[in-house]
Amino acid sequence: MEATNNRGERGLREAIVIRKIIGTVRNWTGAEAFARRISVLGTWKLRGENPASKLSAALG
Repeated sequence: MEATNNRGERGLREAIVIRKIIGTVRNWTGAEAFARRISVLGTWKLRGENPASKLSAALG
């Protein structure tokens, strides 16, 4: 186990940057939807799966 939480912070960095750029997460419903989407995409990345193809398969 690592002595710091750098790995966890690096995992959140992308979501924070995206949230700040789009600036549309202004209420709880939007924030919750954004967090769920980012979580699913991040999980697919960590598993080594292609997020674009997985999302396409899930929606289609």
